[in-house]
Amino acid sequence: MSVIKAEQLQREDRDFSAVAFNFEDVTGRAQGELAKIKQYAAKLIQDAQQEAAKVRQQAAAAGASDAMQKAQQTLKTQVDQQAATVIPALQQIVKELTEAKQTFLKEWENAALHVACSIAEKIIRKEIAQRPEISLEMIRETIKLASGCGEITVHMNPSDIDAMDQGAANSANVLRKLSPSQVVPDPRLSRGSCRVETQFGEVDGQIETQLRRIEEQLK
Repeated sequence: MSVIKAEQLQREDRDFSAVAFNFEDVTGRAQGELAKIKQYAAKLIQDAQQEAAKVRQQAAAAGASDAMQKAQQTLKTQVDQQAATVIPALQQIVKELTEAKQTFLKEWENAALHVACSIAEKIIRKEIAQRPEISLEMIRETIKLASGCGEITVHMNPSDIDAMDQGAANSANVLRKLSPSQVVPDPRLSRGSCRVETQFGEVDGQIETQLRRIEEQLK
């Protein structure tokens, strides 16, 4: 059995301590490297995840862009198809509105003209009532149209005949100066109106008839 000396024990203790120190140092360094490796791996994973997310976003954006383009093209096609049917319909509506406007304006003009003639007739009748001599002048103008047609027959309102100074006989004398004539009372005729019969036809000098002629000419 060998004897272990104190010096030998001290030396072996120092050697063991050195070994133990070296092991702890290596272990610490290994753990540090492992931590670095884990950190680097985590960064790689994070970078990969970010890249994957970026790729997904780009893919989604590309898909959305394609989808948007397709949607826009589809919408344009639908709009073009609808426009192909709507535009002619709108043109027809515009045409009908234009025609309706023209019809309305024409009807309005005719109505306004009719009202104007009605007002004119009332004014004439009022003037005749206030100034009976106007009736005689109007009748004379009508008889002038029949002058040269031989003997004529003048139909007049009885009130107009009475207004000619002294009745029908005197009226006839006045009218004969214009044309050979005979006067016939006709209560159906309004004041200032007359109807002249000739061998060639009839001259209608009624106020209503003259206003209708004017109205028709102005339409």
